[in-house]
Amino acid sequence: LHHGAPGAAWAHQQALEAVCPNGPMEDPVGRVCLCSRSRCYLQIGDHEAALKDAEAALKDDKTFIKGIFAKAEALYFKGDFEFSLVFYHRGNKLRSELQEFRLGIQKAREAIINAVGSPEACALEVPAEPVDTRTQSAIVKANTQRRTNRAQGNQQQTQRGEGAGKADKTVKQLLGDLYSDRQYLEDLLSEPWAGEDNPDIAQLLSDGISYLDTRADFWRQQKPIYAREHESKLRMTKKATTTLKVSDTQRSVTSSAKATTDSVPLSAIEEKLDSGDCAGALKQAKEWLARAVDPATVASLHWSIGTAYLDLDDVDTALKHHTQAVALARSTGVEKAVLARCLGGAGRAHARAGNNADALKLYNEKLPLTTEPAELAWLHHEIGRAMIEAGDKAKALEHAEKCVEAAVDATSTQWRLNAAVLLGQAHVANEDHNAATTAFLKAKDLAAELDDAAVMVSIDTALAKLEITV
Repeated sequence: LHHGAPGAAWAHQQALEAVCPNGPMEDPVGRVCLCSRSRCYLQIGDHEAALKDAEAALKDDKTFIKGIFAKAEALYFKGDFEFSLVFYHRGNKLRSELQEFRLGIQKAREAIINAVGSPEACALEVPAEPVDTRTQSAIVKANTQRRTNRAQGNQQQTQRGEGAGKADKTVKQLLGDLYSDRQYLEDLLSEPWAGEDNPDIAQLLSDGISYLDTRADFWRQQKPIYAREHESKLRMTKKATTTLKVSDTQRSVTSSAKATTDSVPLSAIEEKLDSGDCAGALKQAKEWLARAVDPATVASLHWSIGTAYLDLDDVDTALKHHTQAVALARSTGVEKAVLARCLGGAGRAHARAGNNADALKLYNEKLPLTTEPAELAWLHHEIGRAMIEAGDKAKALEHAEKCVEAAVDATSTQWRLNAAVLLGQAHVANEDHNAATTAFLKAKDLAAELDDAAVMVSIDTALAKLEITV
C-alpha cells in the first residue's frame, strides 16, 4: 500500500485519526481499520502489536468476525497455535461459510502436530468442537513443550557461535529467498569495520540475523506447506471464480440494472465493493444518494450502502438501507432486475440478522424474477439452508435438488460443489443416510477437482459423523 507494510500501518493510523476522532470503536470503519493494521503488523513481524489491534477491535463486540479472524491470525503467527485454533473454531461457528476459518483450522492443527508430534496431546480430534476447560492443561503442556523445544534449538545455535558458517539445508529451504539475505548480513558482520568501532551497526546486523533465525524456527514448527500453496492458489483464482462468493453472484445482475442512469457511477461503486473497498464504496454511494432523483438509482444506492455495511459487519445499518431499497423498488415500479437485486440484498441482511422467516419471504419473492443460472443456484442454496434451519425437511430437499439443477446449468464447478454439500445436508435432515453419503462423496470429488483440501476435510468429517450415526 504505502511504501510496504510499515507505511501501510502508518497510513491506517492516519485513517483511524481522520475517520474516528472519538476513537475507533465509535465507527464500524474504525474496527475494520484496526484489523487491517493488525494484518500490516503481521507482515513486518510485530506480532504483539497485531494482537493488540485485534483485541481492540473485539473490545465492544466479541462476535465481530473480522476481529476474530485478526486475533486468530495474530496468535497463529506468534506461535500460539493452540489458542489460535480456538479462535478459528469460534469464527467458523459464527460464519461457517467463510473459507478463511476452515483453512485456519486446518493449518493450525497441522502446525500443532508439527510442534508437539501428536494431535492427542491437545485433545482436538473433533474439528467442529471448541476447546473446553478440560483441554487447558493439555494446552499449557503443549505450549511448555513447544517453548522448551525452541529454547533448546536456540541454545544449540548459541553453542555453535554467532556467524558460525552457513545455515543447513533445511534452514535454506525454510528461508527461501531470505537465505541469501541472511548470508549477506553474516558477511557484513564478519567485516572488521562492523566490530567494536561501530557497535550500533553490529547490533543492527545481529538483530537482522536473529529475526531471520526466529522466522526460520517458526516455519520449522509451523511448516504448513499445504496451507501456503492453497492460499496462493486461492489468490490466483479469486478474480476468475466470480461465483465463489455470494456477493459476486448478487452483483452479477443484468446490465440494465447496473446502468440505471448515466450520471451516477453505479458500476464504479460496485467495483469498489467487489474489490473489498467498502469504505470507499460507502463514501461514494452516500455522496450520490444526497443528489440522486431517479427511483431506480436511489434504490440501487441504498442497496450499495446496505451491502457495504453488511461487509463491514454492521448488520443493523445494512438492514435499514436494504429495507429502504426494497420499499422504494416496490412502490415505484422499477425494472424487475433492480427489484430482484434489492430483494436479494434484503434477504441476505435478514439472514445475517437471524430473521430466517423474513429472509425466506424475500427470497421467495425474488425467485420468479430470477433467470440467471448462477444466481438461481445461489437463491435455491440460501432457501434450502434456511429450510433446514426451520425444520422443513421436504422443502429443504426440494430446493437442494433445484440448486443442483441450476448449478449444472451455470456450468460452475464451485456451485456444483456447494449444491452437492447442501443436498447431502438435506438428506441428513431427512435421515436418508445412504443418499447423504452419495451426495457428500460427489461433493468430495468436486472439491478434489477444485483442489480445495479444506472443504475435503469438512466433507470427511461429515462422512465420519454419518458412519457413527449408522
